[in-house]
Amino acid sequence: MAFPLVSWNEENICVDLLDNYFPEKWIGVRQIVINLICSCSLILVAMMNWKLAGRSLEYEEVTEILEMPLGYVTYLISITGFVGGALTGFNALVYAKGLFSKKSPAPTVNTKSKEA
Repeated sequence: MAFPLVSWNEENICVDLLDNYFPEKWIGVRQIVINLICSCSLILVAMMNWKLAGRSLEYEEVTEILEMPLGYVTYLISITGFVGGALTGFNALVYAKGLFSKKSPAPTVNTKSKEA
């Protein structure tokens, strides 16, 4: 259930290979493109999970030990994927608003790495 929250806060795993070489004035554009690509990917995966959940219920697939229907769990995974994709798309809109708005500066992006 934490998947949408991770998407909203942009706390997913990332590799900052290009952060040191990327011009600072293009960071907002980079964030918009990355969030749009991730949003589309999440929604596509959620759509496929939705189809698999329906097929799983149709074939009456259950877990091995508890014999719970697998379709409902897959529907839950799909719903969190849709919500995560929508929130990631909303992040792209927030970056676009900050980038193209003349009143407020672009939202700040934390470019420092989070080391464990």
